[in-house]
Amino acid sequence: MKYSFIILTLMFSLNIIYAQESQQIQVIDHTVNELARNLDNLTKIEAFKNDTLGFSYIYSNEEELKAIILQYNDLTTDTRKDVSWYFSNDGLIYSEQKWTNIYTSEILDHQKFYANQMKLVAWNKDGELKNKHSVEFQEMEIGLMKYAQDRVKSFNQKQSTSP
Repeated sequence: MKYSFIILTLMFSLNIIYAQESQQIQVIDHTVNELARNLDNLTKIEAFKNDTLGFSYIYSNEEELKAIILQYNDLTTDTRKDVSWYFSNDGLIYSEQKWTNIYTSEILDHQKFYANQMKLVAWNKDGELKNKHSVEFQEMEIGLMKYAQDRVKSFNQKQSTSP
């Protein structure tokens, strides 16, 4: 009886944690969809553009980095690499990478990263959530957040030195 209570309590706690995580993902998805719909209303900086290799655009509201959208055609592996990063309050909130075969459109890799206050909330790789307590998840969090911080810092430095 005692063990049944402990198991039920544990299952209830896990359900609450899962529900909170799911709610965070929904809020982030909503914010990202709003940003994506309004990219045309933001300042667009062309960081890179090549008819064969792809492009990289940076979007801001003049004061704050909002998104980086990149498409790169890796001709050595016949892979189109679409990557996006979305920001809010100088922090990464979402990143997605989708790699497809240029010729067949087969999806080779599809990952989504959800973040809140510079912490990785969830990582979905090819439709499956990664374990938040795994070494792989923690290493990804460190690398992704460092990259995001570097992008924000670089953007802010360019903004402070421009006339």
